[in-house]
Amino acid sequence: MRRTLMFLAAASLAACGTPPTQTPTYNRVIFALNDSIEAGFPVSIRDSVWVIDNGGEAIQLNRIGHTAFRVPVFNGSLTLNTENAGQWTDSLRTATEDGAYQIPFTLRAAASSTASQPITGCWDVWFGEGSAQQEGVASVQLDLRFSDGRTEGTMRTPTGDYRYLSGQFDGNELSLQTFDGAHLFYFSATRSDDAWGNGHFYSGNHYHTQWSAAPAEPWDSSVALDQ
Repeated sequence: MRRTLMFLAAASLAACGTPPTQTPTYNRVIFALNDSIEAGFPVSIRDSVWVIDNGGEAIQLNRIGHTAFRVPVFNGSLTLNTENAGQWTDSLRTATEDGAYQIPFTLRAAASSTASQPITGCWDVWFGEGSAQQEGVASVQLDLRFSDGRTEGTMRTPTGDYRYLSGQFDGNELSLQTFDGAHLFYFSATRSDDAWGNGHFYSGNHYHTQWSAAPAEPWDSSVALDQ
């Protein structure tokens, strides 16, 4: 009888103890373009596949090794060095003396993001260190729309675009990013009187320039973001 009571008491203490540690549920992948600039995307992680939500498209990465996942079409890879950190290797970019072109990333269990403020419109865009002067004819247009609580759009040129952009418009601050396996872009700017200033554009960790924008009519009214 005494042994039975001791067993039940021990079982009760074990049941009331600290629960076993659970593996975090990572739902965002964050690329570090430099010490202060990060581009983050929702990600769904399963054992054999990752799916990155890149605005208007889903980028599916299939497992190719114990810790590596292949980027579709462009054949780069995301490789984990620890449970939640690693690097993206861009196989299309020529290796330098320092080795392959790589950008570090981390997986995070992020809280729900703050909903973006609604914004829709079209702006002429100027790139370069003197872009605030807005001289000459713009060679790029910025299209923005509000969808499912976030800001989406693209930078459009006469011959193409900068892929799907998505992000936040919070207060008067805009941030947009895109990742398709070969391009990792990050845009930020401040809105004032419906124009954009103090703009910064980063392409991976190798290129940066400034930009500004002014309200404009689309060059071609037949071009729509949802096509």
